[in-house]
Amino acid sequence: MLIEFERGTPIICDRSLYRELVKQAIARTVGELRVRKAERDAERAEARRGGGGERTPEQELEAEHRATIRELTARAHNTNLDLGASLLQNLAVVDPSSLDVARFFAYGLLGADRNGFYSSDDLLCRRLAANGIRLVLDEFRTTETPTLKSGKPGKTKVTYGEVDDAAAWLWKFVDGARSAGELYSRTMVVFASQHYAKQLVLAASKRRPSALPASHEDKARRAFKRVCRSALPDTHKQLERAIAREAREHANARTSWPRACTRPLRPTSQTLSASWRPRATQERPGAAAFRTLPPGTSPCILQARRLRGSRQPAMRRCSHLELTPLARLAVSRHRSSDPARSVAPFGHPGGRGPEDRSGRSSQALKEADVASSPHRRRRSDAEREQRREAHRRQLTEAVEAPLSTEG
Repeated sequence: MLIEFERGTPIICDRSLYRELVKQAIARTVGELRVRKAERDAERAEARRGGGGERTPEQELEAEHRATIRELTARAHNTNLDLGASLLQNLAVVDPSSLDVARFFAYGLLGADRNGFYSSDDLLCRRLAANGIRLVLDEFRTTETPTLKSGKPGKTKVTYGEVDDAAAWLWKFVDGARSAGELYSRTMVVFASQHYAKQLVLAASKRRPSALPASHEDKARRAFKRVCRSALPDTHKQLERAIAREAREHANARTSWPRACTRPLRPTSQTLSASWRPRATQERPGAAAFRTLPPGTSPCILQARRLRGSRQPAMRRCSHLELTPLARLAVSRHRSSDPARSVAPFGHPGGRGPEDRSGRSSQALKEADVASSPHRRRRSDAEREQRREAHRRQLTEAVEAPLSTEG
């Protein structure tokens, strides 16, 4: 079926007919493209053979060179196999006392002495000199002890020499080896000085990690430590143990530091519990007072006790504390003067939530506060200031009431 328009392209609605026409068009197009490609390849081959004329001497030279390279490439495949067999037979075992073998490993490990990609500071030899050689040799260190105005000696200052001088000493020391064993040993000395030197004497920005090279299964590092173990002095071992012990104690102190004492004191649900105690695992100012608090005492009262000798009013001393709904419950509890209204701590067996003067329980107060908070209208500045003043007055009474009874 064919639909024709007056001014448009006709449309074929018969699907099978459309499929057949598409197949014929594809086959015809592929045949035309193949013919064009064959003609183009023939033209290029004719151009290569004819060359558009006679070749110049330079073109003849390049053509002979490419032909020769093709022949050599075919020979290189078998030559590589012969090379592998010869190396395994003649070079798998070398003389360990050969100075050339030692120079290959030693100088290859130390790296180049020219500037690196970015600067000269990324060179391995300069890193060994800056963080190793000049720290362990006395000739690169200057000690100065100034004299104070009182005539007493001041703090001793240690200054280390230039990195360039230490790098020059490093290459002179390595080049002075006369045997393979001596070259190996001097290379070990250079790396050991940087690996074991305590860089605490340098600024934090000048410290660098160990320069030992990475290896398979870290075998090089383990072998290096076994070789250097007997060469370390006792003072170095003692200092290393002291540093490790201090780091361990510092880490333990940070993990066991009580959170209740490191955060600003503020009333929480735990402060209303009779069994609540701060997790004070270390002695610090006020820790004993925390342990001797009576059950149910809020930390804000301890804060007021600490600052009792201050000249500031009690309200200003505790102005950093927030008056949460639970704190309002504590305030109403402290303000209650009727002994018959006193109740057991909230959340403990046999106890019930404290009540305010209107007779509502703590749960009812909390529900009313939470339910009304999303729908409160925006207060004016005068209302907010009046509310803050009421909160300050309530908190002052809650803090001063226990202090007056204890006094």
